[in-house]
Amino acid sequence: MVPTLSVNQLLVVDDEASIRQMLRVVFERQGYEVLEAASAAEAVQIFQKHQSSIAIVLTDVMMPEMNGPELVHQLLKLRPGVPTLFISGFCDTLQHSMQGFECLPKPFTASEVVNKVQSMLHASNGSLAST
Repeated sequence: MVPTLSVNQLLVVDDEASIRQMLRVVFERQGYEVLEAASAAEAVQIFQKHQSSIAIVLTDVMMPEMNGPELVHQLLKLRPGVPTLFISGFCDTLQHSMQGFECLPKPFTASEVVNKVQSMLHASNGSLAST
């Protein structure tokens, strides 16, 4: 069963190319369109262009120049309430800076990240409908 999104894009933000590529492959196989950003600054630019069609943001926590929580603060100014999933090897130690947000610890499996994203989208006002 392939998911159908009323908004059809995921924004993946991670400074590690291998993580972005893995997430792109995983979610494209599930029928999603994936936008990638290698930095928080690039993510803000992409989000500004596509904010109405981005269903969820997946972002690393630890990145150079601007970290994940700072990025999310910027994105929430543009679109309050955008679903966000932090992906990090530091979920436990950085929970204070991510209050109110979900964090999936690295390393994770493809099924774990897909299930988490689908669960979050279902919870966010039915943005995800199954066919």
